[in-house]
Amino acid sequence: MVSIAILIIYMGIMFWISSLPGEKLTPERGIGITISQSIKHLGEYVILGILVSLVLAQVTNKTLSIVFWSSVFSVCYGILDEIHQAFVPTRYCTIDDMGINAIGSVIGVLFYVYVHHKLKRKASLSHGQRDISTKSSARI
Repeated sequence: MVSIAILIIYMGIMFWISSLPGEKLTPERGIGITISQSIKHLGEYVILGILVSLVLAQVTNKTLSIVFWSSVFSVCYGILDEIHQAFVPTRYCTIDDMGINAIGSVIGVLFYVYVHHKLKRKASLSHGQRDISTKSSARI
């Protein structure tokens, strides 16, 4: 339930940021650095892909379903977000940004699946070690 709330809040923040005029989107210039819009889009959608995967993992444990539906949802949100930006002054909608959003989404989903499986494997290995040590000590 908490992960759904976090996802909705995050998507709301993304929508709000997309509603801002373009000149308000570079606060990092105030500290003397510049971050590419492509990097910002990629990072934003990596996070979205991870959060959507977390929510879907609560519904199913089928990895392919998580990958497919998390990717579809995140990519569609990225496309709709770009279309929304076409109506915001000094913002624009580009196919390039849609592509970067899609790549970021899929990277986030795959990152989630990779980490989830690593943690699951580690937990099952450590659980297996406990079973072995318990059985060994029981024999003595």
